[in-house]
Amino acid sequence: MALLSPFAGYCNAGLKASKKHVSEADLLNDLQRGEWLNKDYIKKLKSTKSPQKAVENIAEDSFLIKKDQNGYLISVIYNFHEGGEPFTVTGLKEIAGKKGIYELLVNVPADITEKKSRFTLIKSKEQDEIQWSYENNHKNIKHTFVRVEPSVAVFVNRVLLAGDYKDEKGRSFVFTESGLAKWPGKDFRFETILDYVGSPPSCDLLMEVDEHGRYSNPSVLHMFEWKGDTLLIYKVDNSGDMSTCDKKAIYKLRRTK
Repeated sequence: MALLSPFAGYCNAGLKASKKHVSEADLLNDLQRGEWLNKDYIKKLKSTKSPQKAVENIAEDSFLIKKDQNGYLISVIYNFHEGGEPFTVTGLKEIAGKKGIYELLVNVPADITEKKSRFTLIKSKEQDEIQWSYENNHKNIKHTFVRVEPSVAVFVNRVLLAGDYKDEKGRSFVFTESGLAKWPGKDFRFETILDYVGSPPSCDLLMEVDEHGRYSNPSVLHMFEWKGDTLLIYKVDNSGDMSTCDKKAIYKLRRTK
């Protein structure tokens, strides 16, 4: 694929803002950096402090852009549960009169429900965005995605949990954005569950994983919720029943930094 056209560049982190021209190849390659998360989801996540509440009514929550032998593939993730057939990006072009705004040229899968799909890349010094507009059931729909680094999982932990805490007995608890928890007498790696398709529990979930991100069998789960500035941790009983939070939290944590 020939990627020869020069474009005036706007970039952050990977591509620094510069007066120099940035090639189409560099702009496309930079799309692979990090992952892309729905802006409305981010807003709800910060306001509710709940992944389960944040994903309500936002099916198109994220996407990845990766390169293969056919070009750059946009793989949309629905409800953090499954992906659709990818769009293939064959190039991009700067929109006339709109510096730093580019239309991504894509091959749209024939059987996709999002007809007339169009992706627009908006470069800025603060935060890159990709707008996805399409037609569905004769309605025009638009979603805006922003880059989060290095991944959605790390970003969610950063927003929700990362920090140092103490419980009511003065004991220390730590959650890191990379997914490491340090509790009294216990260190473990965890994944914050984002997929609540099916019969969701009444609280959000953490799942213990190994150093490779694999779940144990049976899974070791912890339920959590924020109430004001207090992080409540609940026990999941041995039956695996997650329909409701326990009446009494096993830990009540307040952030110290």
